[in-house]
Amino acid sequence: MPSEWGLVGIYALTVLARTMVITLIPVVAYAMLGTAQRVSELYFVASLFGIAASVALPWLLSRLGRSMLLIGAAASGVGSAVALSTASGFGLAIGLVLHVLMVLTFENVMSLYVLQYVPRRTLSAFEPRRIFLAGASYAIGPWLGVSLAQSTGPWLPLATSAACALLTPLLLMRLKPQGPTPSAHAASIAPSWADLGRFWAQPRLRLAWLLAVARAAWWCMYLVYAPIFAISYGLGPSAGGVLVSLGSTLLLLAPLWGRLARRLGTRNVLMSGYALCGLCTIAVAPLTTISAYGAAAMLLVAALAMSAIDGMGNVLFLRAVRPHQRMRMTPIFSTYRDVAQIVPAGLFAVLLLVLPLPVVFIASGVMTVVASGFTLYLSRRF
Repeated sequence: MPSEWGLVGIYALTVLARTMVITLIPVVAYAMLGTAQRVSELYFVASLFGIAASVALPWLLSRLGRSMLLIGAAASGVGSAVALSTASGFGLAIGLVLHVLMVLTFENVMSLYVLQYVPRRTLSAFEPRRIFLAGASYAIGPWLGVSLAQSTGPWLPLATSAACALLTPLLLMRLKPQGPTPSAHAASIAPSWADLGRFWAQPRLRLAWLLAVARAAWWCMYLVYAPIFAISYGLGPSAGGVLVSLGSTLLLLAPLWGRLARRLGTRNVLMSGYALCGLCTIAVAPLTTISAYGAAAMLLVAALAMSAIDGMGNVLFLRAVRPHQRMRMTPIFSTYRDVAQIVPAGLFAVLLLVLPLPVVFIASGVMTVVASGFTLYLSRRF
């Protein structure tokens, strides 16, 4: 199997490890904690651990190497499944933290494999393929995880997630790079504070990071609060799983959005996607007082718009980063995931102290509309 397609398949496997429990965790947390505000606090605390791990990851990468980090991510996935299976408050907290660490490590290390295995000239074609197969995992995982938990018990989706995590390092080690393997010295280089300054001094990297934060923040909101919305407004946990799966299924349109971007321009697709997604997300709030099904449908329309943005993947960063800075800049860029988790979770925890659940959709929509304005800074030739 060619390295690029093998890498795409393994990435989809890491996504399945995540998505088998991605809806199950907020459903269990909401049932155990009782309010969306307390769930927000839980995710906020877990995100703090994610930030700490993200800061330490470059140092760990330079000391341990990618293979050991992959094994660590797999161990985190197994540990998360075990902790969540205890059905206790402590187990829920530990399981969520370990889940965050698994996702963070897999994403960062996989980004380095992409930079090694995929030639720069083929990145624009590779990203839609990666998102397409990831979309299949997103489409199956959330619904299947909740369905299996209701029919057989939580142990089966948890065991499936753990198995996917264990398979990832085993399969990655069998891949053969198409290009030269980085030297030991190059692989041991970790970013420094000076690299952070160099990253932020480059407008294209800064813009790619900000737009990635907005994209990931919307999905963090959707994956946590769509199930809570379904339960709160009488649709039920299964409907929450279906809602997440249907929204995620739209990622399968990634190749279509990739072709559209080549025809109309990435800038135009991103601008329209952020704007439409933000406006539809805001519209969910008033619809909750009229029809829960109407609000759910509007969430799916917003997810459709966001799928256009996801169809571009991280191509903004991959095309902006200079080849000799890839190893140093990738961990810095990857902090967008941590920021996207911690900032909305903290904001929602505060807002939900005094306002009902629909405020989450208003705040998320406004942030996404603002991101549409940032796309104006992209080159018109992009």
